[in-house]
Amino acid sequence: MSLIFTSLVTAEVRGLETISAKLYALESLHTLSTKLSDDALLERVIPYLVFMLQDKYPRVRAEALSVLVDCLDLVKSVPPSDHNIFSGYIFPALEKLDRNVAVRIALAQNIARLATISLR
Repeated sequence: MSLIFTSLVTAEVRGLETISAKLYALESLHTLSTKLSDDALLERVIPYLVFMLQDKYPRVRAEALSVLVDCLDLVKSVPPSDHNIFSGYIFPALEKLDRNVAVRIALAQNIARLATISLR
């Protein structure tokens, strides 16, 4: 059931315009992610969170970063096909983050957890 709602939210993420709708979508993905399998998180949620790291609103980018780290922390086993998720996907997306204060604070709050998660 959670996968159905996740599919519904992710189908609409790219078309959202307002900051409140985007933040609500991030909150929904965060809540639903606790009920999803590792594969569903890696294939269906993480790509949309990385997409939202490039949003025009700094608050959305900061929240997307926090939700991304929380979701990555939920993943317990990574299939061999996704072993390069950090070096090939997550870290390059983080390099593109801008220097907005809210985004930098979110990165500073999550960088230690992100490093620990990437080591697993």
